[in-house]
Formats: sequence, C-alpha cells, structure tokens
Amino acid sequence: MDVRRDELWQTLLAMGFAPQTAAVGAYSGIALDAHVFERGVYHTKAAELVLQFLLTRLDGERFRREFFDCWPIGDPRQAREFRARAFKWVDEARQISVERADGQWVRDVPVRRSFMDECRGARFEDILWALAQFVAVALLQKGGEWAPYIKHPLEPSAGLEPA
Repeated sequence: MDVRRDELWQTLLAMGFAPQTAAVGAYSGIALDAHVFERGVYHTKAAELVLQFLLTRLDGERFRREFFDCWPIGDPRQAREFRARAFKWVDEARQISVERADGQWVRDVPVRRSFMDECRGARFEDILWALAQFVAVALLQKGGEWAPYIKHPLEPSAGLEPA
C-alpha cells in the first residue's frame, strides 16, 4: 500500500497539484500529504480537493458542466452530491477502460460507492491511485500541456551530478 500511496502523491504533484494553495477558504487547515487518507481527520475535505483536481485535469469542461451546482461545496447536501457524481464518473472511467481492455484502469482496484462515501482507508486510496494513473495516461495521450513539477532525480538541480 505504501508504494501506491507514494505513487499517488507523486503523480498528483507531477500533474500540478499544489497542496499549499489548494487548502484555502473552507479547506484551510487541512494537512494535505501522502497520509491524509490514512490518519487525517479532514479526509473527506481532502478527498473533495483531490477528486476535484483529478476530474478537472481529466476534463475541465465536463467537470464544470456536471458539478456546477455542487462545487465549490458549501453544505453537507452538496458534499453528498459531489461524491455521488464523482463516483459515477470514476466508475464510468473504470468501465470504459475494462471494456476497451486498454489497461488504463488497474483491474485489482474496484470502485465502490461505500469507499467513496468514507473517503478514507486503503481501498479509497487505491481508487485515487488508479484514477491518478488513468488521468496521467489520458493527459499524455492528449499530447497537450503536461507540466511536471518534480525534477528528475538525475538532473544536476536535484543535487546529483551525472557521472
């Protein structure tokens, strides 16, 4: 699980997720890090931010269309509606990938509504990990803007000089 947790966090950062700027307003005070869904008390709010980021990166126009009345989240009803719509979209992505047998969605990661409602634990982290991988592949296939924010470990600026 730790490998997937680390990969999830690194993939989010590589796609431009900025924890410092994401946790503002109603989301201020959330410690967004790789362990937020394991031990964080604000796991639901953190899940909303991560799901919003990933779904927006996947298709920003669709996100604006489908979540216009529940994002940003202002009350518990909107939070439930947000998770319900996010679940449908994530499950749709999984189903399409499985039907195409393209390998974009990892087969050992089921998408269950109960995992999305809890927004915590290893199973939920697996869903986010699989979604992050799915979004990353989709972005690479689009060939559009892909701005990695993480330095390659062998670049001189990362502190290692090539041999």
